[in-house]
Amino acid sequence: MSRQNEQFSLSRFINLLKYDFNTNRLLYILLIPVIMIIIGVLFWSIFPSYTETIKGQNFQPSWNKDSYYPFLISGYIIFGTFIVGKSFPYFKNKQTLTTYLTLPASTLEKFLLQWVLRIIGFLVIYPIVFQLTTNLTVDLYLMVQKAKLSSIGLPMEKLPTIHKASLLSFLETSEKSYLILIVTLTISFLGVSLLFYLSTIYKQWNIIFGPLTVMALIFFIILYMMSLSNIVVADQVKFWDFKLELNYPTVFDDLPLILVSTLVIAGAASIACWIAAYFRLKEKEV
Repeated sequence: MSRQNEQFSLSRFINLLKYDFNTNRLLYILLIPVIMIIIGVLFWSIFPSYTETIKGQNFQPSWNKDSYYPFLISGYIIFGTFIVGKSFPYFKNKQTLTTYLTLPASTLEKFLLQWVLRIIGFLVIYPIVFQLTTNLTVDLYLMVQKAKLSSIGLPMEKLPTIHKASLLSFLETSEKSYLILIVTLTISFLGVSLLFYLSTIYKQWNIIFGPLTVMALIFFIILYMMSLSNIVVADQVKFWDFKLELNYPTVFDDLPLILVSTLVIAGAASIACWIAAYFRLKEKEV
């Protein structure tokens, strides 16, 4: 067997994937439907109802595309804690760890399985599930609201305005908001990577201590930004005021320095978390 095959074999990786699916079959089958139900019930309970008349004036409630963003980010945090925070589930006790380590697969294959399922799979699949669920909920909700208005004899003009979610609308924003979005997503990616690595340390307790560690990291990042703002901006009075210009100074053809530095640092830190998680797995096999 060549050294390359010792590190990675597609057939072994597929067999490892089958083993993981058979071991966690119930979780994988129920995960997406449960997330869809949670999202659907949440929006069904907070979507606006039909127009109300107050003091002779009609107030038509509405729900636009921007209204979904806080819930999308919150879902990344909540569901990410549960999914990514439970990476390397075989580390929870010696018996399952021993069984996992004796599987006929290389350390790289075992690492890649968790990395693909927990990080890449979650980051890609979750927003798709979010958009499909919210838009389906909108259709069903408006259909029920139309039936209610018809049953009580009210005109359809009282039907609330509810726009569907659109992930592409993230790009339909100002330049400053676009930069904030990129920085936020980059830091979020770092948080997911850190949570992935911490699962090899905290094991079954990672779902509790992992988010606390990530929150501590975010706090120190905010503290650093506030300190930098106080140093750079001479007229800043209050410590917690943030007066740094996000689009100045610039480097590399007018790219904001804060954007470039955030991408580089967060990207390097994320890769460092993956490498550290790999070697944590490798040392268990020694």
